[in-house]
Amino acid sequence: MFSHLNVFENVSFGLRLRKESPANVRKRTMDMLEKLDLSAQLDKMPDTLSGGQKQRVAFGRALILHPEVLLLDEPFGNLDVETRQNMQQFFKKVAAEEKISAIFVTHDLKEALLMGDRLAFLSEGQIEVFPNREAFIQDSRTGVKGELEFWKNLNLE
Repeated sequence: MFSHLNVFENVSFGLRLRKESPANVRKRTMDMLEKLDLSAQLDKMPDTLSGGQKQRVAFGRALILHPEVLLLDEPFGNLDVETRQNMQQFFKKVAAEEKISAIFVTHDLKEALLMGDRLAFLSEGQIEVFPNREAFIQDSRTGVKGELEFWKNLNLE
């Protein structure tokens, strides 16, 4: 986030750079803040926000421009469970509606399986793209099989 700009100014930054009309900037920014559950924070400065709120503001600033491709590096990593789930659902919805392709980097296997349409594994500078979700799950390097076994064998009694 830009530390000298409030939430509204941060999210609307790209629209203003593109010289959108003030009315369009206001409408689109308010719509985005509503979707991100940040409407009540629009006048706040970054140093008064939680980590999750800051992350949502940065995410909104990128999404508001309707990019064709977006690189997301652990975008929801600092969010609490509920906010993370909401943001995952929100991103999937917006990406589908706006036809945004994304490279989504995560160390969280559940998140990879949930968010990914195509899955890849990066190790020691080498990337392998899997032909389908099942191939990703079955490859021992990904750790998915071990994770599934852990949860299957977990005795909570």
